[in-house]
Amino acid sequence: MKLNMKLLPGTYSVIQVKDISKINFEKFGESFFNLCITEDEISVLLNQEYSGFIDEKINEETGFKCLKIEGVLDFGEIGIIAKISNILAKEEISIFVVSTYNTDYVLVKDNKIAHAVHVLKENQINISEISTQVLC
Repeated sequence: MKLNMKLLPGTYSVIQVKDISKINFEKFGESFFNLCITEDEISVLLNQEYSGFIDEKINEETGFKCLKIEGVLDFGEIGIIAKISNILAKEEISIFVVSTYNTDYVLVKDNKIAHAVHVLKENQINISEISTQVLC
């Protein structure tokens, strides 16, 4: 299977928060964001430009670029993230992965994104230009 990825616009942050009730998600507009709630924490991944809308941050890691795997992935497909992870691990590029029902998103620190895109392309993964918008 030939992999196609798209570099999304913007720079992203991962924020650990105390209280979800204090987050006004409407302010994020149609920008890509991800919310994860576990018994241990609440984390939000969002475009850094909206980071200021979140009060009571516990931790924040900034400076991620986001690569979206294009198309709808079947739940039975095996090894997609492993392939990407192995390519980037050989170059000592760490990743943060978010999965949705349809696809996966691979986040790389902005100071490593050019190198990541280069080595992914060298390994026959197509990377398209920046998308102007993503709806999730």
